[in-house]
Amino acid sequence: MTFLKDQTLWPLSLYLPTVTAENAGASLAASVIMLTPVLLIFLFGQKYLEAGIATSGMKD
Repeated sequence: MTFLKDQTLWPLSLYLPTVTAENAGASLAASVIMLTPVLLIFLFGQKYLEAGIATSGMKD
């Protein structure tokens, strides 16, 4: 990220490859926090996803 000179402002996706053994716990917690919204969106939207797949498979 060229425009972000301070590493504390980097997004989590750029931080995770630099994980070492001494900060593995913090990166695991950050990964879980980052995964939670995506997982919730999938779980609550699963019925709509399945309905869209079923509708697109039907022919007129």
